Amino acid sequence: MPVRIFLSYRRTDSQDATRWLYEKLEEKFGANLLFMDLEGIESGELWDDSIRENAEKADIMLAIIGPDWAAPQKDAPEVSRLMDAKDWVRKELEIALNQEQKLIPVVLHEATLPEKDKLPPSLHSLHRIQQFKLDTASSGDVEALIKEIEARFQKLENQDPLLEQVQNILPSNYTIDGFIDSGSRSRVYKARDNYLDRWVAVKVLKPSVDVPEFVENLKEGTVMDTKLPHFVHIYGAYTDKTPVFAITNYLEGGTLRQLIGQKEGQHFHLKDVLTILLRIGKVLAKGHEMGITHGNLKPSNILLNESNEAYISSLSRRKNHSATAIIESLETKYDSPGLGFEMEDVGYIAPEILDSEPLVSQGDLPKTVDQYMLGLLGYELLTGKLPTPLVPESISDTLGLKPKLAHAPIEDYRSDCLVTLANIIMKMIAYYPDERYGSLKEMMADLSKVSVEPLEIAKDSYSRCLAQQGSPTQFFKAFYKRFVASSESAKKTLGKKGVGKAEEHRQYVMLSEAIFMLLMFADKPQEGEGPNVLTRVAKEHDREHLNIPKEAYTEFLDAFLVTVCGTPEDREQAFDPQCHLSESNRKRIQKAWEKALEPGIEYMKAQF
Repeated sequence: MPVRIFLSYRRTDSQDATRWLYEKLEEKFGANLLFMDLEGIESGELWDDSIRENAEKADIMLAIIGPDWAAPQKDAPEVSRLMDAKDWVRKELEIALNQEQKLIPVVLHEATLPEKDKLPPSLHSLHRIQQFKLDTASSGDVEALIKEIEARFQKLENQDPLLEQVQNILPSNYTIDGFIDSGSRSRVYKARDNYLDRWVAVKVLKPSVDVPEFVENLKEGTVMDTKLPHFVHIYGAYTDKTPVFAITNYLEGGTLRQLIGQKEGQHFHLKDVLTILLRIGKVLAKGHEMGITHGNLKPSNILLNESNEAYISSLSRRKNHSATAIIESLETKYDSPGLGFEMEDVGYIAPEILDSEPLVSQGDLPKTVDQYMLGLLGYELLTGKLPTPLVPESISDTLGLKPKLAHAPIEDYRSDCLVTLANIIMKMIAYYPDERYGSLKEMMADLSKVSVEPLEIAKDSYSRCLAQQGSPTQFFKAFYKRFVASSESAKKTLGKKGVGKAEEHRQYVMLSEAIFMLLMFADKPQEGEGPNVLTRVAKEHDREHLNIPKEAYTEFLDAFLVTVCGTPEDREQAFDPQCHLSESNRKRIQKAWEKALEPGIEYMKAQF
């Protein structure tokens, strides 16, 4: 979502007060709508370009003016820094003053606006703008400022020329209720279908968009939303007048980009990421079977219903995929040279588009582009980071971006991520298409095997353990060797029987059955007082029969976890090879085992 409020200030003058104001505004509007140079510049961005871009795009600029705002130059103490054309505070205000009704001078209570003769001519008009006095000790002042900002926002929405145009040609049974979102190609409004008594979305094309391409998307979309699941439904379209618009079903959850913005850099739960990828991947894979490539998959083009279930739209598809055309469209969108720093638009461009001859038709668009974009979606959701694009060195200077041929490993940002899931994502976003999956169908086959439920993780881990060293016996033998050595109770009852030393033993079969029953119990835990899968075993182990003490169960669990997962100091002893890969992976598998076995272990203790 684009920045709407830009905070201009001089660090040596009002950094603390501006930080305080930023936090107050963040509580009301959210961090994703604010820009303060200490907060709004991502790692790797050119700070001067970022400041200029955000100052130009913001709806409102707050100029925070403290007592040292017109601070003297170091080499000329008698001259204000504002007199220097290279002074960034001056540059920011000049940008705002060139855009009417954008600037609000916020004068701190102990300061005053410098006289005109202390200002450069380009800033003289500051004296014609109503100032806002702000006392940081007064909650009433900041509340009044927030009301002023809200009023400005409302005025901007009321001045929407595209809305006025579409209202003049919208069928009479529709009533526009409000603005939803804006993208590079369209603006979207919420409307009421008064005849059918339902909410709809009205997607209005911006004048720069290619209408024939939109119409073609409409025609294909009517086929796609009847044959593909989780597609936005097209109710109607009007293409014979200006502006062109389409009416679709209304999804209450907004866009995935908006949801990402609300999380403010926090990553998504693994289960939610997997659900989104499987849902969208299924749609894309089915589309590929029909010969349809989407080509413009990114969070702002993924819509959510009230349950945050993901949907995609045929109306957001892109057919012209030449690097030149994309750069030109972004320059038009942001009215600035080069690609700028709208990282979603830039970051989601597949490298084969930037590093190839222009692809000018949908038929030429490789399906690997969809796979890359879907993988990058997973990468962003997992890490909370939208990476900079993969750019070959041959064109990096042309684009003004650093050359980059690989994304940082997911584990650099997300220590708890499943290794299998991370590996799938990293394969999808490889620089070279031939290093990715051969098809989305092939990728989906791997992705569908990934589970983030503790019980399923434990089951997969158990299968890997039994497959090691050529025979399940080796796992059981290693466990009992450790269990007997660490438990006095086990040493008395099992040690003298050769358990943990013999290559074959009846106790190994019993352990296999016990693990199976513990996992079954976790799947269907005890309900009420009736019998369950562990009832007979618990009876055999109570004090009236084998008399297995409660502490022995804890020792059993500890020995089992070390056998499966190893220890932080020695992962290599783990029978599960996935635990060898990283400490975060070892911890994740151990926690899954603990959650899977503890219900049954606690039940056994309770029956003693």
